[in-house]
Amino acid sequence: MKRMLGLALWGAAFAGAAALICAANAPAQDHSAAAAAAAPAPAASAGAGQPVVSPVPKPGQWVVVPPVHPALPASPSAAATLAATSVSASGAAASAAALPGEPPASASPAPPGTALAQPVAAAQPVAVSRPSLAAFTPPGGAAAVATAGAAAAHLPTPGEIALRNTRDQSVMRDPLSWSVTVYKSQHRLVVYYRGHLYKEYHAVFGRNLDPGTKLWSGDRRTPEGVYTIIAKRLNRRFRYFLKLNYPNNVDRRRYEDLVSEHAIPRYHGRPISEGDGIGIHGTDEPILNTGNVNWTTGCISVDNGAIDELEALLPIGTLVIIKR
Repeated sequence: MKRMLGLALWGAAFAGAAALICAANAPAQDHSAAAAAAAPAPAASAGAGQPVVSPVPKPGQWVVVPPVHPALPASPSAAATLAATSVSASGAAASAAALPGEPPASASPAPPGTALAQPVAAAQPVAVSRPSLAAFTPPGGAAAVATAGAAAAHLPTPGEIALRNTRDQSVMRDPLSWSVTVYKSQHRLVVYYRGHLYKEYHAVFGRNLDPGTKLWSGDRRTPEGVYTIIAKRLNRRFRYFLKLNYPNNVDRRRYEDLVSEHAIPRYHGRPISEGDGIGIHGTDEPILNTGNVNWTTGCISVDNGAIDELEALLPIGTLVIIKR
């Protein structure tokens, strides 16, 4: 009996000791299992080309996950489009910030066996070809054109050359050496020296819309015919006034015929006179002269610079022919 009781006590003590040993080894086994679960599983095949997906990490644990690259399209044009989009979206800023001579750093290396698309240069705008000015420039270039234009603008006329070659002052002051032709419809006043074209000036005339010759005083027409300069004087309004011998004999005869035909307006029972005071003068309304506006009461108006030249050039007695 005592022997059986002793065996039972030894068995209970052995069982308690075994339980204590199992309880002490349980945390180490749990930690080993957790570490084994957290360790990344080996790749199934190195040539598969698929990225390794790690399990969800524990809180506070940093795990670098490699980027997942999409499969490249089979078409070369589609591959180029995809590569250009990738470069413009993610790599442009990094490339711009990279130091000269250093390649841009990538976020992480690509998985082994993955073929990466090469970056494609950004599309350049197509340059539209425009005709060069050289195509319209004669031999010699633009400088030759400018020189030729300046030379043509300052090319002396035959009359200017003849005047420069004149050494006798009496010839220059002779009224027979000069003549003036006026074209009313063309707004032109042309000066000749010894039969050669000297210079052309712009002019405006009487404001009457009827293009005919002057008939009586106040009709606001510019006379037509052959006249001479009979006086030159300063004028406060028009700078200079070169008076013409209107009315001449032809104008008087025409006027008398109109009076006999009762075609001349009457004032206080008498016919209005044939008029007087016609000449060439400057302007106090240069904008009207520039716009070809006939604004005078019958005279010939030129620019103020022109009247200064004409007063200095044309002697008294110069022939002036006025045409329509």
